[in-house]
Amino acid sequence: MKRSPLSLSLRQLQYAVAVADTLSFRAAAERRHVAQPSLSAQLAQLEDSVPTEAARGGLRARAFAEPVPHYTIGLVWRRRSALALAIVICAFGVAHAQPRAAGRETKVAILLAPDKSSTDAALPGLDAAKKHGRIAVAVRLAPQPVQLDATIDRLAANTPDLIIGVGAVYTDPFRAASTRHPRTRFLLLDAELPDLPNVRALTFRADEGSFLAGVAAAAESKRGAVGFVGAMETPIMQAIECAYETGVRWAAKELKRTVRGSLVYIGTTAEALSDPAHGGAVSRTMIAQKHVDVLYAAAGASSAGVIEAAREAKVKAITFDTEQSPLHRDVFITSVRKRLDRAIDAAIADVRKQVFRGGVVEMNLANGGVDLALPGRLAPTTQRLVEKARVAIVAGREAACVKYVEPPPAWDFPPRPAAP
Repeated sequence: MKRSPLSLSLRQLQYAVAVADTLSFRAAAERRHVAQPSLSAQLAQLEDSVPTEAARGGLRARAFAEPVPHYTIGLVWRRRSALALAIVICAFGVAHAQPRAAGRETKVAILLAPDKSSTDAALPGLDAAKKHGRIAVAVRLAPQPVQLDATIDRLAANTPDLIIGVGAVYTDPFRAASTRHPRTRFLLLDAELPDLPNVRALTFRADEGSFLAGVAAAAESKRGAVGFVGAMETPIMQAIECAYETGVRWAAKELKRTVRGSLVYIGTTAEALSDPAHGGAVSRTMIAQKHVDVLYAAAGASSAGVIEAAREAKVKAITFDTEQSPLHRDVFITSVRKRLDRAIDAAIADVRKQVFRGGVVEMNLANGGVDLALPGRLAPTTQRLVEKARVAIVAGREAACVKYVEPPPAWDFPPRPAAP
């Protein structure tokens, strides 16, 4: 009997990825901010929709000996304290993202990011693209480094219309794959890869979004004291810090008030990105000693510690790179977002119109590639001030980062070298 194509919702895919990542239904429910019974029910629906050939066997994986007529997802069950769901996307595996519609089906393969925030930012782009035509999506969790080239080659062998890589981890593999597969289109998100005709690489002006975060922080602070918590000092992080500081200064001038600022970096190595305990400790110290009541957390996974410290102290928090307000609605007031979803939707639209071109594309405030989540929990007056700042940045009247030789007396950010 001919089996109908699998119908898979974005929510089910996100839940499945969370369980595969955490190996725990409880932890996955917490990560997705839903009750465990709701998550279990969605995954049960997903399991019921999978072809029996894929699901048969329960605790063992099944490999397909030959291509199946419709893209499918295999479910592998294994035990580790509790049953966990791991996604095994077969070499020809894909989930149909929507009911059939008129027009040619667009085949897209996506390699997810190693981190949750980027994956969460990217997946809604596929959901948006399905509204404009039929789409089939092959999803792969981030492979081990030694498996990257082979994974990309297997995806390319299925002649997709577009292969998407979420994150800088795919920069070198895409550079090499673009030569091996010159007729395959590649979309590289949040990384720079110039001069390749079949690779579109998108970079994001996180500094422009951080300027708006500084404006929001200064306007929302009741004590006139705001803070920045970064992971480690890298050129990108320093640009984000500088823009936040510049936004605070701009808003303080507009509001005709004094706003004190403090900053701290969690560490000096990559481990600082995954040390929430230390992130929480430095945040508590800042809150206690500097009386900060708005924190900007730009510290990767360590931001969880910053968030917890803000919750304990009943102060406000702004996050970087993802919308996290469902986690603690009493803490978050807004988030700086890289709109990976819009980049994916636009690229798929270009593929459909046969106007896809390679090259580096900068995503910024002007083209909607970065933004501040609004309205969030910002006061109407703050929202208006943020919009005024956005217009000033887009028009070129204000620079996202202004480096000062000496800080004003009421500022705790370190002095900066003179601008060249």
